[in-house]
Amino acid sequence: MKKKKVGVLGGTFNPVHNGHIQCALTVLGSGLVDEVMLMPSNDPPHKGSSVIKPEHRLSMLNLALKDQNIAVSELELKRSGITYTFDTLTELGEQNLYYFIIGTDSFNNLYQWYRADELLNKANFIVVNRAGEVNKDLKEKVELFNYQYRGDFKYCEMDAIDISSSKIRACIKAGKSVKGLIPDDVADYIEKWKLYK
Repeated sequence: MKKKKVGVLGGTFNPVHNGHIQCALTVLGSGLVDEVMLMPSNDPPHKGSSVIKPEHRLSMLNLALKDQNIAVSELELKRSGITYTFDTLTELGEQNLYYFIIGTDSFNNLYQWYRADELLNKANFIVVNRAGEVNKDLKEKVELFNYQYRGDFKYCEMDAIDISSSKIRACIKAGKSVKGLIPDDVADYIEKWKLYK
């Protein structure tokens, strides 16, 4: 039986924004995978203390994706301690063929990830461009990784969108509008719980 290809977009989603959703929908629409799931991290090794409680981030994800054909996985939220991609890959198992969806910054830093050598030879990645990038160079680097490692590396072109969770948090803290940056239901949730103030 052919394994299903599942794209995994991980992150803190602090908060989830329209760029995350566009990325997931772009990868899903590319035909590179059969389905996509967003996986919020519990305690990421590279983030500071500004990450709000997992329950809030999970609720916002569920609100943001309620009308989308995208799943939310609680796998990393249920794990205690620091969350590493290698551990997630191991826990996901081999039932499906998983592709970790990453941006250019993460792709350029893969060598620094926990158990990088094993990960690069065991995991599969879909690399999505960021706003304003020269995509030809990125495509070539992704292809080079396919020759260097046993993992499967694919490139996915996305329309440039310049949104970040840190910018959204700064806008909220300053009392500025985040309309068009995050789904309305997420904005309402943030307001209701007075998050990021």
